Amino acid sequence: MSAKNYILCMTAACMIAAVPVHADETDAGNDQETLVVHLTTADLMPLETIKEEVISYRADQSLLDPSTVDIDRSTIAIEQFEQGKTGFFKATANITLASKETEEDSSEITLAYSFSQPLYVTVETDGKPQILLSSDEVSIEEGESFDPSSCISWIYDDGSMYPLVSIDNPVDTSVPGEYTVTYTVTDFDGNQTAASLKVIVEKMVFIWGKNISVSDLIFDDDGSVYAMFEAINEVRAYYGLYPFELGDESAMAAAAIRAQEASSYLAHVRPDGTHYRTAFDDVGLYGLFPKEILVCCGPTVETNLNWWMNEPGHARIVLDSTCTRIALGKYGNMFCGEVY
Repeated sequence: MSAKNYILCMTAACMIAAVPVHADETDAGNDQETLVVHLTTADLMPLETIKEEVISYRADQSLLDPSTVDIDRSTIAIEQFEQGKTGFFKATANITLASKETEEDSSEITLAYSFSQPLYVTVETDGKPQILLSSDEVSIEEGESFDPSSCISWIYDDGSMYPLVSIDNPVDTSVPGEYTVTYTVTDFDGNQTAASLKVIVEKMVFIWGKNISVSDLIFDDDGSVYAMFEAINEVRAYYGLYPFELGDESAMAAAAIRAQEASSYLAHVRPDGTHYRTAFDDVGLYGLFPKEILVCCGPTVETNLNWWMNEPGHARIVLDSTCTRIALGKYGNMFCGEVY
């Protein structure tokens, strides 16, 4: 939720005020209203007050008919809200409605239905302004833009002027690591409240279309499948991934069969129309379902691996984090990789 969504209570004398506000485009369920309930510490029965305000709010939204509801006998349970604490809370009210007594049996309590209502609850505390962040922690990728103000959900103050918000933002998105962003809210009287956000900048996994400088890697580019295996693991290490294990002799034989077939019939089906995985059946490896990549871009590992890494579908397989092995085959200039 963006920083523009501020809630301002103009008077502190009010015991409670319920204000519906609109969520912005980053929230699930766009254009829906979120209920904001303002309490004071003078309210000795805050749950009952919240229950009445939620029922009234849903009646205003035409979500229930208040004439059929017995508010006193309806029940409420609140998640993420602790009585006795002051501050600003994001909570969920779980309410079970009771219908009004019938003339036939005035002692009967009929449960109408239950529902959950997301809401924010403010409880005044020492005149200090309040700030609520959308999360305590966010993760972004290396090089990704970061706007700390976009992590502010609400700011509340009981004065008549907007509080001043200052943000200490040390985040350098070009350097992976953990950072702490500090938000300080100051009201007109000088009262302050601070909140902290942990920001984790994760090492870039992959940027589609960015040329991989395979030539900068340390390996002997003799054009062999073993050079390709070494180069692939160098690239995986660059992106913080574990190395693949090289397939056994049978798996390598299956990859070699597929490289030969693809050199004259470039497709992920075999010349006889069967699935490429049946090449593993031919060498006695049954039940394997590898992910296949093919490329034919000259005799060197550098040119072929660069092509793989700059085509999103193939790059995802090279950088796969669910498989542990790769079998490689080559026929002429055709490379075949089977990841499993």
